[in-house]
Amino acid sequence: MEIGGTTNAQAYDAYLRGLQRLPSADTENEFRGVLQAANSAVALDPNYAAALVLQVNALWGLYAGAGDSGERDRIRELARNAAERAVTLAPKFGEAHIALARIVRLGMYLDVGGALPEMESAIALAPGNAAVQSYYGSFQGLLGQQEVALAAIRRAIALDPQNYRLRVRFMSSLYFARRFGQALAAADEATALKPNSHEVGLYTYGSFLALGQPEKARLLCESPLAPMLLDEDNRYECFAFVYHRLGHPGEARKALQNLMSKYGETRAFSYAEIYSQWGDSAAALRWLSTAVRAATQRPLS
Repeated sequence: MEIGGTTNAQAYDAYLRGLQRLPSADTENEFRGVLQAANSAVALDPNYAAALVLQVNALWGLYAGAGDSGERDRIRELARNAAERAVTLAPKFGEAHIALARIVRLGMYLDVGGALPEMESAIALAPGNAAVQSYYGSFQGLLGQQEVALAAIRRAIALDPQNYRLRVRFMSSLYFARRFGQALAAADEATALKPNSHEVGLYTYGSFLALGQPEKARLLCESPLAPMLLDEDNRYECFAFVYHRLGHPGEARKALQNLMSKYGETRAFSYAEIYSQWGDSAAALRWLSTAVRAATQRPLS
């Protein structure tokens, strides 16, 4: 049996069904489908570390889209328990350390210090694992090590070239490295694997704005295909950015009000981004403080 694996054939089958769905999942229903399969695998074999990691990955997708703070708290507690149990069960399983580091400690609790040793353990244990390489790359990007980040994600793509999720990670890393033209090219590669992706739409309009092409961004926001290309919250954000850039502050404020009325404080970081782009530093800092407080209200012990 491989590290983190199972001898239960039914559990393995359920795990494979979830794992097959994960690379292209980017909607709530898709992540729930992955989670259902992972839950089935764990129910059949509670010591199946790889299935616990699959649970964490599915929960991360649901956490990112949760609109209620109570629901987000519940999801991250489930993810924390699953990741910690996976590491305990299989301490030499690189993907378990990545799940605990990237998704739980960093993504859900903003615990960079706690994430670092887990990331280092993962890359030492599983340097030939595409998921480990890509998550390690994303982490290095957050630390400002853009060349290290991009090199790691390129290695991940070489290991698994048909994985849509890796293409998205490469696109986002290029975006945050401010290589917006390259990010658009990477978006085309991701689209070839999964047309009408929400995440591709998000980074596409952002790249157009960064390149000084707000009209192209507006066309994407207003396109009849926009509901397929952008989640509702991202579409409101797109309008808030684009209309302000085009000199329509009233329409921009209306978009922000729509976003706030629907999502409340759960999109605090988005409001900070919008106010920052509008040049209102005071409002941006207020909302950023709200976002940080919400993310760290239950720190890891």
